[in-house]
Amino acid sequence: MAFLLIGLLVSGIGYGTWAVYHDEETSSGNYVQAGTFDLYLTDTGESADAQWVLMNAYPGSNVQEEGDIRIYNNGSIEADHVEIAFKLRCYEDNDGNISNGQVAGPESDTNLTGIGDWLKEILVLSMTYSESPSNSNPTLDLVYIDLNGYHYDSSYLTDVDGDGYITLYDLSKQVIDDLYAPPALNGAAPDNAHYTTFQMKLQVREMGHPQNYWQGDVCELIVYVGLAQDESQDVLEPKGFEMVLP
Repeated sequence: MAFLLIGLLVSGIGYGTWAVYHDEETSSGNYVQAGTFDLYLTDTGESADAQWVLMNAYPGSNVQEEGDIRIYNNGSIEADHVEIAFKLRCYEDNDGNISNGQVAGPESDTNLTGIGDWLKEILVLSMTYSESPSNSNPTLDLVYIDLNGYHYDSSYLTDVDGDGYITLYDLSKQVIDDLYAPPALNGAAPDNAHYTTFQMKLQVREMGHPQNYWQGDVCELIVYVGLAQDESQDVLEPKGFEMVLP
C-alpha cells in the first residue's frame, strides 16, 4: 500500500514536467459608462426663481402675474416625459412681508391661524406648455379662456374641488404628468434653442363675500419639475399645502 501511494506521487510529479504552450492578448479601453439626466431650469434669464409674484393683492383686483420656466435636459439620455408639481407654503402675517418678521394680524384678519379658502381664490387664468423649436409636438393649452368661457384640459389637470376652475388649491393636490420632454443636450444647456416652456398666469378672484381671512398673509408657490426616463415612471407626487404660524 505504501509503495502504491509513492508511485502515484511520483507519477504526478512526472506529469507536471510536460510543457504546455499558451498565449495571451488583451482588449483594453472597454467601459460601462453611465449616461446622465441633468434637469436645468431657467426663464429668459439665468434663474427660474421668483416667476410668479403677486404684490398687494386683494379680492377683485386686476393684479395678474404671468411667469414661465424653461426646461432643459442637460444630460446625455433622452427623457420620456416631464412632470410638474406644486407646493404652497403659506405664512400668517400682518403686513404681507415676512422678511421684517412674522406677526399674526392685522386686527381685521378674521383667521389668525390660517388663510381660509385663499388658495381656492387664486385662479389660474392661463397655462401652456410648448417646445422650442416647434417640431412634432403641439403647444398644449392646459388652461385658457375664450368667448365660450373658462376651459382646462382634463387629460392633464383635475378640478379637485369641483368648482369648475383650476386654482392653486387644485394644483397643490396633483401632478401634471406625461408632458413631452426636451431633447438631451449633453452639457450644452442652456443653448436658448432646445427646451420646453411651462407658462402660467394667476389672478386673485372676487368671491362675492368678505375675504378678510387672508389679510396680510403670504403664500409661497414652489414649483417642482421632474424628468422621467421611462413612461412607467412616476417621478413626483402631489406636494400639498403647509401653513407656517408665528
